[in-house]
Amino acid sequence: MSEKSVPESEVSIPYEQVRKTFLHDALGTVKNHLQRREAEEKQKSLIAERDEYKGLSNIDALTGLPNGRQLLQDLKSRIQTINRQELDIEKGDRRSAPNLYVLFMDINNFKDFNSAFGPHEGGDQAIKLMAHLPVRPGDLLARKNDGGDEFIQVIEGDPHTLNEASLLELTNRHQKNIGDMSSELFAKASVLPTYTKDATRKISLTFGFAKYDGTQSAEDLIAQAGLALSVAKENRGSNIIAERNDQNAISYRTLSKAA
Repeated sequence: MSEKSVPESEVSIPYEQVRKTFLHDALGTVKNHLQRREAEEKQKSLIAERDEYKGLSNIDALTGLPNGRQLLQDLKSRIQTINRQELDIEKGDRRSAPNLYVLFMDINNFKDFNSAFGPHEGGDQAIKLMAHLPVRPGDLLARKNDGGDEFIQVIEGDPHTLNEASLLELTNRHQKNIGDMSSELFAKASVLPTYTKDATRKISLTFGFAKYDGTQSAEDLIAQAGLALSVAKENRGSNIIAERNDQNAISYRTLSKAA
């Protein structure tokens, strides 16, 4: 007589086998969940590190000011905004596009600071003073290059109020502020440089300007301001502005209150 087959649904599975299978599946689920959590946390950490590095890479370590990279990004953004506003004006918008200037500044009397405070500390102290120059709301003050004594201020404002007269007032304030701050430091120096009796123990700045005329790139605008600074230093002057003349060439002149 043939054996009677037992339906599969009626087959009895030992309790211990069921328990082990359940625990195995549960542990697998927990393990997968933990692995996912670990991967997510690692991803968040990497993103945070990237963002922190990105932020630090745009900041000058010595002064805490924006560096040349951030300067270039900021200036490009401003130029793009002004170009869009110019297009709106052509379409009938009555608002005026802002004036945009780049002010290139160089520290004078660097050797005096080095002789008073030492070749490294002296230069660092002078450079740190630049970070304390008051800046107009909306402007950007940046250190151009790590290790250099050149600084750039991006100046933007209403064309009715931001003109050459107001730029001269700005540089006069910068000159006074840097002079006052450096005089205080010189007073604390243990070794002072040799001066004639009527000389003042302070550092000063030389200034070169360039104005955005709708044609330059951010790099060109910075380069033109740098050339204006070079002209100012060569002629022992300051407040030189680079501009495009009628022959479409770059020329240089001294800022004028009447302009």
